[in-house]
Amino acid sequence: MTKLRRVVTGHDSDGRSVFVSDEQVEGVPIPSLPTTEIVHLWGADATHRYPDDGAPQPYHAFFAPVGGYRFLMFTVPPDASNPPPPESQAIAATETQFPGLGDTFDPAVPGMHRSSTVDVLYVVEGRCVSELDSGEKIELSAGDTFVQSGTMHAWRNPFDETCKIIGVIVGAETADS
Repeated sequence: MTKLRRVVTGHDSDGRSVFVSDEQVEGVPIPSLPTTEIVHLWGADATHRYPDDGAPQPYHAFFAPVGGYRFLMFTVPPDASNPPPPESQAIAATETQFPGLGDTFDPAVPGMHRSSTVDVLYVVEGRCVSELDSGEKIELSAGDTFVQSGTMHAWRNPFDETCKIIGVIVGAETADS
């Protein structure tokens, strides 16, 4: 599993800036996609208010609501390493670990999903393909940025190496929300 260093600042009782944590954050495999992992780096469901002690803000669902955000890294493994469709036990475990993630997927098209978020992404290493429900595809490589604006999409990796993407997911409104 991937480990990333996360350093967090906050404020002491006099309002001065302090480092409050310096730790390794480990990736978590998605039970229904065990070769894929997500590293939760930071997030909140509401706007921050300062000064604060730098403690993690609570959040409940995988995707951020309006006013919230998530900061994470995820992997897109080579397609050859993708397992067969998950069984109900793995789907239930995914919902427990990543609440709401499964609700965004189209069961008729493996991997295709949509969330009410704007995802600002940066490809750290490897290559992958973003596929839209229109059938359009675009290859992304290390160093590329990508803004995913609430559209139906899937991540594919027809290459030999795992792709790692880091990003910020910001809650957005949709016509049906």
